[in-house]
Amino acid sequence: MHCDFCKSNNIKEIYIVPTSRIGATVYCCQECGLHQSKYTDKSNKHTHKSISSGADWGNIRHGKKIRLQKSLDVLNSLLDFNSLPNILDIGSNRGHFVNYIIDNTKSNVTAIEPDTRIVGGYVDDSRLTKVFQRYENCNLDHKFDLIYCCHTLEHADSAFHMITQMRNNLKEKGYLYIDVPSIEILKDVNNVEEFFIDKHTFHFDIDVLSNFLKFLGFKIIYSEDDKSNIIIVCQKINKHYNLKDNIDYYHNNMIKNQTSLKQIVEIIHDLCKNNRVAIYGTSKIYDALVIHGGLNPNLPEMIIDDYLYGYVDKVHGRELTKSSNLLTDKVDIIILLTRSATDNLIKTLTDANFQNIITFKQLINKK
Repeated sequence: MHCDFCKSNNIKEIYIVPTSRIGATVYCCQECGLHQSKYTDKSNKHTHKSISSGADWGNIRHGKKIRLQKSLDVLNSLLDFNSLPNILDIGSNRGHFVNYIIDNTKSNVTAIEPDTRIVGGYVDDSRLTKVFQRYENCNLDHKFDLIYCCHTLEHADSAFHMITQMRNNLKEKGYLYIDVPSIEILKDVNNVEEFFIDKHTFHFDIDVLSNFLKFLGFKIIYSEDDKSNIIIVCQKINKHYNLKDNIDYYHNNMIKNQTSLKQIVEIIHDLCKNNRVAIYGTSKIYDALVIHGGLNPNLPEMIIDDYLYGYVDKVHGRELTKSSNLLTDKVDIIILLTRSATDNLIKTLTDANFQNIITFKQLINKK
């Protein structure tokens, strides 16, 4: 078994559901935090209506009606239905949301509902298309401005595939509305009923679900967790287009900065004329200064890199030394050609009474 979201095998068994008819065990991914149930005997799944407080609750099919007004309050506060000509309702159930759209908007709506026993209340309208099968089995031939998915995602065989399929069925800048039970309800001190019911394969935390949606290229425009239900409204963005913008910026900025390295090297060369200078960090930045800026590796008093020392003997023809030699071979100036380690190195060096420290960030901003 692996995590449905991040595909990691690093999942941990956290709960065996005592009242499950189908042998449900809940697992938590140790990498991304998704909770999901695994079953040992799905053949024993009940099909009758049950108001049980145990794991066999279900088949009432009234939850979407309960959530309808909240859904409409959120959607009407964020969106104008008149600007959403094509809407998809996944798991349209008894048709409460569908009927609202037909009665109150000019939108076309496609309703996906596999259970034909409960669709008798749908309005009859030319703007309504009904599809009686599971969404995972649908091949829809057009894209939508809004996809409404209320208390359906938790039932999916794969939440990953359902969300990616919804993304594929959305127009660029189209909206996705998701409403699912919240795992935060586990913290309710007055709880007397089973949360991990047999009808639900996935159990969502708002951060885990939001992070996955962002990973897939959605922008979150609204999120709410009332400790019983999670609502997320997000917009499909062109992830590849944004990535190209980032790559273009990265490439152009790197060329600009590499050109400016010659000015930085002039500063370093001037410092080396009258001072004993140690360069701390001889990896990528140091190499860029030599290759693109023309740094003379022989001018500094010493070059230091505790991480490379012992693995690499020389860098650009110059022997490496360790930072411990700073205590015996005193230098006047230490230049840090580092990034993430810079702050810790400054503290370590100042604690050892080295005061004249220059960082690469200072040099590149000074040029």
